[in-house]
Amino acid sequence: MNIWSDFYPELFEDTLASKITLKDIYYSSSVKNRIAAHFVYDWKMRNENHVEFECMDVFELDKHSEKVKKLPIIYDSRQTRDEFDDLKKNNITTP
Repeated sequence: MNIWSDFYPELFEDTLASKITLKDIYYSSSVKNRIAAHFVYDWKMRNENHVEFECMDVFELDKHSEKVKKLPIIYDSRQTRDEFDDLKKNNITTP
């Protein structure tokens, strides 16, 4: 199982529109190849529900290629859980 190939198609299937607004970028003081992005994610789900929340993506880059090696995503899922559960419960298909 490849988590990326399984995760992103499902996310795109659940999405009508999304917008990311960058708030800030942080550089690690202890790990040179780690950077965090703080942003607002505005998500319109395929059932027309809308959620907006702040989150952090922590990028750990490969030291040799500078490609993303690890990408933890940090956010409070309480803000989106009810809307997401509603989407999955009603099994709404993409228009």
